[in-house]
Amino acid sequence: MPSVEAYWAALQGAPAAPRRRSRAGPMLSWAATALVVALALTYGALRLADWQPLTIVTGSMRPTYSPGDLIVVSPQRASAVRPGEVITFAHPRRRGRTLTHRVVQVQSGPPVAPGWLAITTKGDANPAPERWTIRADGTVGDVRAHAPGIGRLAAPLHADMPRGVVIAALTLLAASLALWGIWRR
Repeated sequence: MPSVEAYWAALQGAPAAPRRRSRAGPMLSWAATALVVALALTYGALRLADWQPLTIVTGSMRPTYSPGDLIVVSPQRASAVRPGEVITFAHPRRRGRTLTHRVVQVQSGPPVAPGWLAITTKGDANPAPERWTIRADGTVGDVRAHAPGIGRLAAPLHADMPRGVVIAALTLLAASLALWGIWRR
């Protein structure tokens, strides 16, 4: 839409002054694109290294971890688990869920069956521990990194929809922003 100055110049027969373009739009689109690409590359690199980003969803590990914090875990043999470590493991009673709690005790030998470990864990803010068993050669998640609050940004990657759909949508968004920045010129 032409500006008032352009109309006034046209009425007077003078050439209209060229419109100044804002540099903020293209810069913001490139910054958003770079951010999405960097996040996608980081996520891909973590997955290639067999590390998994997870979002803390409950307050059971407060004050160490709060809801919305992002942790990165890597596989660790259950036989290497020691008291005091924070690990991520399959929920003992809820199929498909995981817990991130501190190891209180690791027991092998009687009364535990040979080749198995009884592990007692407890959330730092929980009143009671939970005890569960795992094969000694099984794996748990070893917490490698922690980013406070960043898990809220990664929430779409942990949603019920397939990760491929989320990654494709983010890639499409990045490509759209880049093309918009180019074509707008």
